[in-house]
Amino acid sequence: MPKPPPTILDTALKLHDRGLSVVPCNGKGPIWPGWHNKKRSREELAAALEGTKLNIAVVLNQTDWIDAECDSEEAEAKMQELFGGKIPPTPTWQSRRGKHRLFRRPDGLPERATIDIDGIEFKIGNGKGAASVVPPSVHPKSGRRYRWVKGLSLDDVEPAELPPDIVERLRAPATRAATVTAAGDDIPEGKRNEALFSKACALKAMDLPEETIATVLLDLNERLCKPPLSEQEIRSIAHSAATGESKVKVGFLARLLGDVELWHDENDDPFVTLPRASTAKTGLSASARAHSGGGFPSCTTTPPAR
Repeated sequence: MPKPPPTILDTALKLHDRGLSVVPCNGKGPIWPGWHNKKRSREELAAALEGTKLNIAVVLNQTDWIDAECDSEEAEAKMQELFGGKIPPTPTWQSRRGKHRLFRRPDGLPERATIDIDGIEFKIGNGKGAASVVPPSVHPKSGRRYRWVKGLSLDDVEPAELPPDIVERLRAPATRAATVTAAGDDIPEGKRNEALFSKACALKAMDLPEETIATVLLDLNERLCKPPLSEQEIRSIAHSAATGESKVKVGFLARLLGDVELWHDENDDPFVTLPRASTAKTGLSASARAHSGGGFPSCTTTPPAR
């Protein structure tokens, strides 16, 4: 009789025992606050997963690894091209749309969560929170399990080194504005997380509360991301930006927030408005301007009297 596949709980504990930081996820969204900078105990991990259908993710910024994600046939073809058709044996798993590969993180990378090269999303987690859902987790939409490619699990091989030319491209200086789409442009696969996280950081830099950031991102996600990310992923992005230290410079705000409008009320408190075209989708109204923590209001769909 064939041996039954390992459970998510068994896998999570095994990864934890290897020294990795593992976080339970609702779909793709980590459920623990501060997941990116605090490793939980084995007991906490077991208690969170026991008797649930939660997935698991490895917190990359607490490892020496990065995840190269090819979520389309075109991205996979580019990956093969970058390696000259000879990708070295490295931990690889199949997700719904493509393959994920773990590589060793090279030195000298910019302080970013992700970097896009030719449609391939490199989750580098360098000074920023980044996590990758791993087998045997279940994809929240398809219901299919993530699975290791035969002979390329973490039990079979160690993460390989990236070739020097790819490392140089990852190290190449680039302003954040260059990675964010202009106002009204569609955000394609491979750029969604980075674009929305950049906008979230800009909103956080204005001291707006997490719920406001999440509301704006949900609207932008629905209108611009092709295809949209899940609500859990959006709320995870908003939480990461709201609880981390944003270093977005004021000079970038106008470019990063081209899809929303920034206002100040009679007390000079900042708030944001969504374009009128999105009102029917978000259902927001002037009553949504309830103040929270630090006195900053939430979103409204109509600008104040001027």
